[in-house]
Amino acid sequence: MARPRKTARAKATESTEVAVRDASDVSTARPIVERAPADPALIARARSTPLTRDGIAELARESESALEAALAETLDRRDIKAATALALALAAADRTLDPALVSRLVPDVDQRDLVPSLLRACGDSPQARLDVMRQALERGQLSHDREAIVAFVASQLLGDAPWPAPWPGLLRTLARQRLGTEAGVLLGTVIQRAADSHLTAVGQEWVDLAGRSNAEEISKFWLEGWTQPVLEILPETEPPRVVAGYTVRKAQERPGRNDPCHCGSGKKYKKCHATQDDAQDRVADQPLVDAARVSATDVDGMRIQEVLALPFERLARPALVTAIRQLRAYHRWEDAERALDVLAAMPKEGDGSDVEHQREDLIEEALRMRCLDVLDRQLAKVKDREALQSRVRAGIACARPSDSTVAVLDEQARRGLHGDADAIADVAYALLDHAPALGILVARGALDPEHVEASDTMLDEIELARDRLELPPGDAYGPLYDEWVEGRKAESARSEAEAAEMTRVRAELERAESEVDARQAQVVALEHEIRELRERLDRSMSAVQREHAGMPHDAVAAAYRTAEEHRQRLARKVEEMKSLLAEGNAERASLRERVAELEAARTAASRSDSDSAEIALGPADDGGSSDEATMPVRIPVFDPRAIESLRELQPKTSRQAVSIAGRLASGDRAAWRDVKRMQGMEGVWTARVGIHHRLIFTVDEDQLDVRDVVTREALLTTLERYR
Repeated sequence: MARPRKTARAKATESTEVAVRDASDVSTARPIVERAPADPALIARARSTPLTRDGIAELARESESALEAALAETLDRRDIKAATALALALAAADRTLDPALVSRLVPDVDQRDLVPSLLRACGDSPQARLDVMRQALERGQLSHDREAIVAFVASQLLGDAPWPAPWPGLLRTLARQRLGTEAGVLLGTVIQRAADSHLTAVGQEWVDLAGRSNAEEISKFWLEGWTQPVLEILPETEPPRVVAGYTVRKAQERPGRNDPCHCGSGKKYKKCHATQDDAQDRVADQPLVDAARVSATDVDGMRIQEVLALPFERLARPALVTAIRQLRAYHRWEDAERALDVLAAMPKEGDGSDVEHQREDLIEEALRMRCLDVLDRQLAKVKDREALQSRVRAGIACARPSDSTVAVLDEQARRGLHGDADAIADVAYALLDHAPALGILVARGALDPEHVEASDTMLDEIELARDRLELPPGDAYGPLYDEWVEGRKAESARSEAEAAEMTRVRAELERAESEVDARQAQVVALEHEIRELRERLDRSMSAVQREHAGMPHDAVAAAYRTAEEHRQRLARKVEEMKSLLAEGNAERASLRERVAELEAARTAASRSDSDSAEIALGPADDGGSSDEATMPVRIPVFDPRAIESLRELQPKTSRQAVSIAGRLASGDRAAWRDVKRMQGMEGVWTARVGIHHRLIFTVDEDQLDVRDVVTREALLTTLERYR
């Protein structure tokens, strides 16, 4: 089962600038004190040593200085197999491990059950051990499950002592993540022991999980790794392991059988390490896989240790993009930069925007974590540096405070107040990252019920900032914002009801006017018929009197009465029709008054919301205007370009894009408020996705076609394809 991936902003655990800088130094720095040169033969031997009781005990007989030199060398080379064996050998010999070396090894050690033993061996000082554990969490290079293991070990070290800063905030942030069952039990145990009401409120589900029957057994297993000597927890024989997904090894050329061995022993290769290398090539859990055939899905399911072993130069483009995203999420800066350089050197596909997208994401994450050396290196490689800098200017101003910092933030906020909602969000995020207390206040003002997804993200960031400040969870503006949103929903529902009422009244008015017109025509026709009948009757009576002058008077009178009765019936019918006509005119007048009232109310509501509507629609560079008409239900279809873009985005952004497409296709009127029709491009629309992305789509009667998901900076360039 694939490990849940970290989102770009899911690891906001830094406490102070110094703490983060120190943590970053531990993760990237090379030893600055001179050490004895490492013995190649010892490194080769460590690489082939099984992680068993006898194997590590044999290796532990080497001198401490030789083991330490070899450990540092293997970590520099990222030979994790050899480094793990060397570190365990030092621990088995009751020798203290350099905390800096342990901090570099813990994220990459292949077997996570060895983590407690390695942490236990890094110094006799409880504070030194606790600092290593804190740095391991702050650096963001561990999976969430490993972070729970580190937290559990730290709780054993502290015992009943109160948790020092910034641990409560780190634990609260961890409690908000998705964890496996074992990790959840360990974290639940930690929360119970911490007896912190705020931490318990955030991590109640893990406390409940720790209350189950197998929790004690799980805790006991990991407690043994912390309390028992290394040799007692190592197995007698190395057990077979099942590895999910691909484990890709780089093909390495071997010496000829009669050539000197690569270990430096001076022996021929066939009489030294040939047999061990043959055995290594047959290890079941490390098949040699053609890296060019590894897919993005395969990389997505790999552990970070497997991603680090990938030969980036041989990966296909989608797999390489996924690897960069994984490396960035785990803050493996050097590897992410190297992989990005490989991507940039590849032949372009399409407009080549995937390189710049990945570079921008790396810049933003490095800025958030205050890795300013990474920021500077990547900014120097950006094509449109000015455009990107305008987006990250607030973050740079906060990360490198100066006399102009306030002016930069004020200028950014001014742009936001003039309609660029993204500029307001940029200021809020920059302050949340670098000045969390002030950031909470600004982020509250950036909440907007017209942009629910972006505001939900902002509320999540506010909670993370409260964790770091050790404030009670549950910001006061959360319920207020919910009420605001519900009020807007109620207002939208009322508006829709009024629109429906307007449609119904207009239909009634059209029906009434049609009936009135028909009755008027009937009255006119009847009156015309009566006049003709009366004239015909008069002529007929005159003719009868002339032709039948001798007829009895009664017969003539009877004929006249018959005609007169017919005329009177017609006259009565005319009166009835005139009465109906008057009723119809009255109904029509009433309906016209109702239409006028509805239109006046709608106009007044439109005027009162005009300012907020302008802000909700965002900057004018998107073009077009929102169409709030009732939309039919359509089927959402994603073009291949859109699918590729979604794969390259952070999971949270991808989920937002898919959700927004579904709501638009369903005819959700509220979702269409954020939509803009592109001027000069028939049928092309855009919708906001979070803070920095736009969804481009077209519609017809039955289908909503999602064409692409791009950054707002790339929007205008991308739209040129649709002109």
